[in-house]
Amino acid sequence: MAAIEVIAFGAAAYLVGDLTMANLPIAVCQDLANLLNATQLPCSTLSPEPATMPLLRDVFSGILLLSAVLTPYLVYKQWTGFDGLVPTLESRHIIESKQTGIDGLKSLKDEVERINTYFQKHGSSSLTPAFVAALAMAALMSGERTEIYRFLGPSGVEPWSAEIFAHWWANPQNNSLAWLLYFMVGFIAVYYVVRMNLVGGRVVLGIWRVRKDVLFGLDLDNLDGNYGWKPVMRMLTATYSALLLHGLGLLSLMVLLSIPKWFLLVPLLGQWLLVLPFYLFVPIYVVVRDVTEYKRRREAEIVALLSAVPVNDHVQRAALSQRLEAIRKLPVAPFKKWWTLRKVLGGFIAIGLTLYTAFQLIW
Repeated sequence: MAAIEVIAFGAAAYLVGDLTMANLPIAVCQDLANLLNATQLPCSTLSPEPATMPLLRDVFSGILLLSAVLTPYLVYKQWTGFDGLVPTLESRHIIESKQTGIDGLKSLKDEVERINTYFQKHGSSSLTPAFVAALAMAALMSGERTEIYRFLGPSGVEPWSAEIFAHWWANPQNNSLAWLLYFMVGFIAVYYVVRMNLVGGRVVLGIWRVRKDVLFGLDLDNLDGNYGWKPVMRMLTATYSALLLHGLGLLSLMVLLSIPKWFLLVPLLGQWLLVLPFYLFVPIYVVVRDVTEYKRRREAEIVALLSAVPVNDHVQRAALSQRLEAIRKLPVAPFKKWWTLRKVLGGFIAIGLTLYTAFQLIW
């Protein structure tokens, strides 16, 4: 749906002549140079490009549109990953009890039932996310009704932001269709962000609640290439990608709006900063801690078996020694792939860029 709307207002911008401009690469370069005060860029020494903002020059709105298009897909990947989580871990026999007398698998299944009940009560409702999305977009669009992109203008040119708004491709006075579609795409993006956090936040809470009962281990045969953790890989990849994308989207909104109107971002920015540390650290902390304990238990079992094997039984001792060495080489993070770690680092980079840009804009 969002992709169709992006194509639609691309066509709307084209029809009214707001799709591109002369010297587009130079204009984009100058925008970034003015934003970051990067006077070393060659384009900063050229004459300023006209104060007009066609669609292809509007890089930051492009980031917002990309977020709108990809977020529904990331929500789908997150939900499908959770749907196959427990059955896969159970079939791989990598769920154990952490304490004697407690059935770890039962504790996990009971928590999943509580999570599903929560989903049925809150997650399946569209009213709350829709209300939050409509309110957020109404506030943001009202904040864009006078001036935009003050920080992209040449220094000392005060009317620049008002002039940019007058020649903005989504200005409702010039292109009401593009403005309406802009609102709708933003609404879809915020709607799915809220839904994603309603679901993901409850899953993270569930992982934390069973941490004392459940011991997560590894599929020692590594049948799926992720030691039995492929559903978790799917969830984490979708979650970290969404965090990075939403962080860049918030950064774009900070550039779009002037500082006095940043209060309009408080609900969205507050939600992102609230869930970010829990999404990044809780799953990794629980799994790394548990897998480390799981490896310790398996090592202790093999060492005990080795001590019971006669010294002259070279075949059995060699087999057990190889098994012990293989266990010691197992990763403590079964989802440790370079592209997943890149998503985690991407989350930190997004935070850093947001804070750096805020510092540059304010001071």
